[in-house]
Parts: sequence; C-alpha cells; structure tokens
Amino acid sequence: MLKKITPLTVSLLLLAQTHADADTTAQVKYIPQRADDIAWENNRVAFRIYGPKLALTEPTGSGVDVWVKSVPGMIIDKWYAGGDYHRDHGEGLDFYSVGRSRGCGGLGVWDGQRLHVSGHWSAYTIRETGLNRAVFDVEYAPWEIADGKKISEKRTITLDADSHLNRMTSRLSGDAATLTVGIGLAKGQGGELWQDRELGIVAYWQKPDAEHGIIGCAVLVDPLTVSGFAEDDLNYLILVNAKTGAAFTYYAGACWDKGANAFKTFDEWKNYLRARAVKPVDWHRTALKSATPDNEVLYLNVSGKPDVLERWWHGKRVRWLDERGTLTVGDLRGDQVFGLMQIDMDGDGFYDGPDDMNIKWCDTDGDGIPDTQAIVVNPTAWGPAKEQQTGHPVWMLFINHDNHGVLGWIDWEKFFFHCWDFTGVCNWLPNYHGNCDFVKTHAPAFAFTDARLNWENPFSFYDMTGNGVSNMAIRWCAPVPMKGAEVAIPPTLDTAFVSYDLDGNAGARNETS
Repeated sequence: MLKKITPLTVSLLLLAQTHADADTTAQVKYIPQRADDIAWENNRVAFRIYGPKLALTEPTGSGVDVWVKSVPGMIIDKWYAGGDYHRDHGEGLDFYSVGRSRGCGGLGVWDGQRLHVSGHWSAYTIRETGLNRAVFDVEYAPWEIADGKKISEKRTITLDADSHLNRMTSRLSGDAATLTVGIGLAKGQGGELWQDRELGIVAYWQKPDAEHGIIGCAVLVDPLTVSGFAEDDLNYLILVNAKTGAAFTYYAGACWDKGANAFKTFDEWKNYLRARAVKPVDWHRTALKSATPDNEVLYLNVSGKPDVLERWWHGKRVRWLDERGTLTVGDLRGDQVFGLMQIDMDGDGFYDGPDDMNIKWCDTDGDGIPDTQAIVVNPTAWGPAKEQQTGHPVWMLFINHDNHGVLGWIDWEKFFFHCWDFTGVCNWLPNYHGNCDFVKTHAPAFAFTDARLNWENPFSFYDMTGNGVSNMAIRWCAPVPMKGAEVAIPPTLDTAFVSYDLDGNAGARNETS
C-alpha cells in the first residue's frame, strides 16, 4: 500500500483544524482501522471505497459504497468509532449493498460481453478536506482486460457541499489505445431503471426497504461520449468511449427518501439529475463571456486545478491548455515550455477556424527550455481543390539543438509570425542560426496525410565553429504534394541545396542562406 500526503494536504488539514465541526460541510478520511477504507461525505450524503487490507479477507473490489444521512453534520468519525452504522440511530445508516458490483459509479472496461474491473485501491492522495469541498486522488493497480492486455487507473474524486453528486475524473493507462468504459450502478431486486442517452444519464431507484426507505443512484456522463447501455449480473452500465492517457469526467451520486434534502419520488430525483446533466463542451468555441476585449480571465477546471486558461490578450482571445499539470492560477502567459496555445485570430470566438493560429512547445530533454515548437496557421478558406485555398496557411516545426530556447519568433502584440523577417530584437532571425532544423509547408495541417513528411522548406543549419551562427545550411525538397483534397507528401527527395560560409562572416542579417 502506498500512501501519499502532499504539502497542500497538510496545509488544508491544519486549516481545517481551526474550524469547529459545525463549519465543516465536506471531508475525506483515510480509515486504517477499518481495513484501509477511504470515506468521504458532505452535508447530504456519504461514500466510501475499500482498500488493500480488506482485499486480504473480502475481495469486494473497486465499487463505490453509499452511506445515507438525515443530518447535515459530519458523521464519518462517529460512525466508524461506534462500529454500528448498519442500524439507524437517528442520523442515517449504511444499508446499500455493493459487494463485487460497481456500487454507485465504479467503472470497468467493457469488451462487449464482460466488464473487466480493478481490485481495491493501491494508492491515494488527499488534496482538500475539512471545509466545503473534499478532493482526493486514488490509484488502481493494473488489471487484466480482454486479450491479455492490462489497464491501470488514476481517478480524482471531488464532492462539494450541498451536492449529491461526486465529480469523477479518470485517466486510464495501459496497453489499449481506445476503450469502451462501463460505468455502473449496482443492480437491485424490483427497482426502477432510467436510461437517457440524449442526456447521458443512467439512474436507479431501489425497491423500498420496509424499515429504511429508498436509495436512488445515478451516473451522468458527457452524452457525446456515450456508445450505449449494457448490463451484467451485477450492474446496470452506461458505456462511454475513452482513450488511454486522456482524462474523462463523469458524475455519480445518490439520494435517500428519508435523508437531508430528501427526494420522496423517483421523478424528483430525475428532475434533479436533468438539471445537472452534463452539457457537451464545444472546445472549439470560446468560454469568455465578454464579446469585446477586456480583462476577463477564465480558469477552466477538470480536477480541482486549472487545466485551461483563457483570456483577452492584446485585443485577441487566447487560450492555453495545460499538458503537464503545472498550470496555476496567475500563469497568465500559460506554459511556453511544454504547453499549447490557441489564438482566435479573426475574432469570431471560434478556435481552430479560418486564419486562426495554434502553437505547441515541447521540452524534450526536461531542462526547462523548449526544444521544439510547432506553429499552425489555418487558411482563410480551403476548398476541395488546393488552388481554392486563400490566405497564408502554414505548418512549421522548429527543432533546436543548441538548448538556447530560441525558436520561431512571434510578435505577441500583433500575433504576427515573423517567418523570414529580421526583427531587430536580440539581433537574431527566427532561429535560422546555430544548430537547428525547421520544416515548413504552405498548407493546412489538417490536410496532411503524414505530418512526419515535409515538402517546401526542410532546412538544416549547422554551426561547425561554435560561434553561435550557422556556417552551413542544407535545404531538402520533396515533389509537390498536391493530390486531390489531400497533402500527400511522398517520402522521397528530388532537390537539395547546400550553402557554405567560406569567409567566416556569417552573422545577423547575413547568415548562410
């Protein structure tokens, strides 16, 4: 078992201790005395998952258990201390049956006939607890799916005060590139099932228990990812398409007809879920509310931290996507070492559209300095025949071998890509010096059949004397790539140019060309 405690966790735990229990409306706890349970709650409902120690005696798996509450106060410590939480002593109880099922929102990989599921959690990190939000990460060790392949999972679970729904952000890793994920609800006997593909919802209203009442459970997903519904002996499943390495978010939660903020009927629970159905996000469109340049800045969160930053900058909408988990509030210029930047050049509120620009930086050797940079500028228009393109589409890739961080020069005040111009800044051209390579094609990146190949300007620059400028340059050209509606560049060369600086006078404005 691996236990992780972050500095943020310590700070939040200390802060939480300064508040009275009455001020706590959400918390998460690791419970070593109960076989490594992790339990979390807010002022309406509680949940738990089972840990490594329990797996030695009760291999119940990775389903999510539900505890129902009729009081807004925190009950985890009290119930575990008493050990009698299967009876209602006036605060609620645990009468939800998980067993080997998915419980309320556990997942597995669906192969068309069978759901392949993980075991108990193997590691966790508590990130936020004790005030009005509980956030923690939990990891599941690799488990076998179809064809002998293996998958592991890291999941971030967030429960806000006043909500009946957990936000679950899952990232699967392993042998398969694409997966069908089944997110499940435990089956009961004689309950009511509701499935709505258009809204991306599966919900179950259990058969009434004569003594304890009714529990309702639900899973909500992005409807654009839904591939269907299924069931096995233990679960009702909503199926979603997922890619390994890419996070996806869903919501899962529960209610009680006797609980705090009670839902007396299945229709009441359905109405609550409809109002909170996941709205498909069109990531091509801006999330900024203002239609004209102002100081608005948005941090869009998936897992409790900024994943996307969007703002007005020098009169244009710009957006940075966090690709290494380092973006923080206040990083108004994003990450120009290992990040992705999108620019709404024509001001229509749509990214990746006509004339728009995308820029990607990569630090391939981990020294904190960007080594590669890809720049894409879309055409103003693009028809079925290549002669119909207008504007100046560009696909360009800089590869820097000198570790000086100088790549393609962009005037950030005008968002102008100085492709060939001498800028007068720092006395250098756009990285056409030293030891570097760049490839460039005047065509849209989305039309390429193979982005590894280049046609118009594959250049290599060599600094053989070590004075910081190029002494030799080579240009390689492939045959013209136009082929119908595609940019089909052949993997051959038909032209090459070589130039040398024989008198050693290469420098700013007159480098080898």
